[in-house]
Amino acid sequence: MQQLSLSLELPENDTINQRWFQEILNTLGVKTETAWPDRFGQALRLWLEGQGIPRLKTISLFSGGGGLDIAFHDSGFDIVQMIEVESKYIQTLEKNSGRRKWLEGSLPIATDIKNYLPEPDLKIDFIIGGPPCQTFSAAGRRAAGVSGITDSRGTLFQEYIRILKLLQPKGFLFENVYGITGANGGKLGRRFKRRFEMRATVFITVF
Repeated sequence: MQQLSLSLELPENDTINQRWFQEILNTLGVKTETAWPDRFGQALRLWLEGQGIPRLKTISLFSGGGGLDIAFHDSGFDIVQMIEVESKYIQTLEKNSGRRKWLEGSLPIATDIKNYLPEPDLKIDFIIGGPPCQTFSAAGRRAAGVSGITDSRGTLFQEYIRILKLLQPKGFLFENVYGITGANGGKLGRRFKRRFEMRATVFITVF
């Protein structure tokens, strides 16, 4: 199967951006009033359902409090599992995935990503997540004096690759800071990009 690399860009002109966004709001019937982002997400999901666009079964890695999960849920993705190690974030995910909550039906899994092993019969279309970025960000390096893979957090992207290899999704989103592309003289960025491009038919990276 041929691999496809996507790069999505919005118009740079502010006037064009505003018009483009307003057209979307008009289509969805959403007004920019109090709490409008919530209504925007709900309206978008309903619109996608009305168009007969199938939902993509998705797992979330390094889920944190679930912000990325909610955004993808609102865009028509079904978040079936959320993998997170921090107990305070797990509590948030559990509340948000309860009955009649935003991520109802999603399963928070409290575990170290290194210990996560998907069920053999788990079929996934998409994977989302952003490994810790502190060791690659300028602010993190200044604050902690660490850099790239010399810090244990800087190696966790390898767990992302491991899970991609196991589940073989149709596509994925890997989110991190721009500094990761130049870490360790740029060798690290080139290395994991090659590995990522071998693991899915769609390669989407957000820096």
